[in-house]
Amino acid sequence: MKPTFSIRLGVAILGLVMAGSASACSCKQIGVENLVLDKQLALAKIVVAPPTPTERMVSLFDSLKAIFSGSRTYPVKVLEVITGQYETKAITARASGSGDCGVDLRRGQTYYHLASPAASGEPLHASVCNLVDEEYVRQVKAYKQRPKPELSPVPPDSWPEVFRDDKQTVHADYRGVTSDAHGRYIWILRNFTGDGRIKSEKSQLQIACKDRQYNVVSRHEFSEINAGGDVISSVNLSERGSYTWLSTTSDVERLLPGVCSDPLKRPTS
Repeated sequence: MKPTFSIRLGVAILGLVMAGSASACSCKQIGVENLVLDKQLALAKIVVAPPTPTERMVSLFDSLKAIFSGSRTYPVKVLEVITGQYETKAITARASGSGDCGVDLRRGQTYYHLASPAASGEPLHASVCNLVDEEYVRQVKAYKQRPKPELSPVPPDSWPEVFRDDKQTVHADYRGVTSDAHGRYIWILRNFTGDGRIKSEKSQLQIACKDRQYNVVSRHEFSEINAGGDVISSVNLSERGSYTWLSTTSDVERLLPGVCSDPLKRPTS
């Protein structure tokens, strides 16, 4: 039986999610790959500062205010920036009983907070959706340390062109084709002609030659052509546990002569 990997991308929900009239909280955590590469996200270890004598005197007033406003502001200290740019002196949180992903923070307690950077001095929002555990942090640090050849640029004209239309040009790394008992693997590069934020995409495909099916093992998006510039998104779908086989499309069909020949005949132009 062929192994399966998911091609569905994870969606980050950093704020609040209302589900129906019951106001239930539902969260989907962002993948560690996208967290590390997305310049609009950050992860840090913070501690909620113990109250000062003055704060103890006004704590009753704050508690009453929180009952009416539904939220409370906590002074925090940043202990470690794990990835991204994280700088704040306070975070806000709604009480856990409010039904909208609220969380009760404790003075003197440390947390791992995943958030979007805010203006200097502005409080960030904390909820059960963006306070992550130590295992998630371990995965983030491991991903940052491992080599990432899949994110390296492709030298111009080093991969032959296999398909072109008014939206994209597709190139393939025939010299790098590999195989195992389940299929053959090839890297392709798509250079897009539009003016969008994503200028190119580098993907590894697994192809089942006899069944004329394929799946995407990993997908990486870049701000410049030929996998250059900034990495906008990077997802290793083979680590997600399942995938879906797809019928070959017209551009994937063009890869088959060079990928599925036995012994391999890898075109160079």
